[in-house]
Amino acid sequence: MYIVGIDIAKRKHEAAVIDGDGAVIIKPFSFTNNCSGYNRLLAMLAKAKLPLDEVSFAMEATGHYWLALFTRLQKEG
Repeated sequence: MYIVGIDIAKRKHEAAVIDGDGAVIIKPFSFTNNCSGYNRLLAMLAKAKLPLDEVSFAMEATGHYWLALFTRLQKEG
């Protein structure tokens, strides 16, 4: 299992990935709150060869800024 922690913000989000033991898999990085930013997040996961069925996403529900990312992640499965 892998956990993607995402700090939600208006324009840019911050994310990092750890495994079930707490080891850092992907160091913190930022991505924009738009389609190209979401593509960057998914590309980072693909580059690390993380199977999406073994990934859990954790994000703070800041205002409405999380909704578009949440919708995209749901669409990706």
